[in-house]
Amino acid sequence: ILTSALLSTSGVFLALLITGTSFNISSFMGLIMVIGIVAKNGILLLDADAKFRKQGVAPQEAMVRAGERRLRPILMTALATVVCGVLPRRLPIRYSLAGTAAILAASLFVLLIVATPVEAFAGAALFGFGVGGILTLLPVAWADYFGRAHYSAIRSLALSVQVLAQATGPLLSGALRDWTGNYDRALECFAMLSCLGIAAALATRRPAPIDLPAAAH
Repeated sequence: ILTSALLSTSGVFLALLITGTSFNISSFMGLIMVIGIVAKNGILLLDADAKFRKQGVAPQEAMVRAGERRLRPILMTALATVVCGVLPRRLPIRYSLAGTAAILAASLFVLLIVATPVEAFAGAALFGFGVGGILTLLPVAWADYFGRAHYSAIRSLALSVQVLAQATGPLLSGALRDWTGNYDRALECFAMLSCLGIAAALATRRPAPIDLPAAAH
């Protein structure tokens, strides 16, 4: 685990060198997150290896199986990190938000027609990517559109609304499940809300700057 943390640090500095990005506070925070993610993956990998060995699998085969089990979530995490980390710097943030909302809507439509375990996994993976992308990109949008000087005020208001919506969602899903006998209506409602989110993101424009009066001396 410690070796993987050192290797991940080397990878971070190599990525900064390739992209021409300076090592600043944001890069340092990313470095800390990468070390934590890599350490978590190492712990889960060793845990899976230990479980296979308890089942009587040979040590080498147990490690191969553990690697196969952990490869998919690691690749998904890496892909989501690259997409949500690079695209907002290359495209206007509203396009990135609209894209993640579209992925979220697509996942909900996939969950509506699930017939096989593969389709269920695909829908769940898309849903997780969409939710993670939106939660990652929203703070970037607040900072880019309203300025870092007003970030705390915007976050306090927006985060309160976000938490309220997250608390209301399960209640709405449960009520619709009891009313209709399945989750189809709940998935349809959330898919429609995701489509509205796409339209709202595309219609968003950066607010005009406000000229404040000069402070009296």
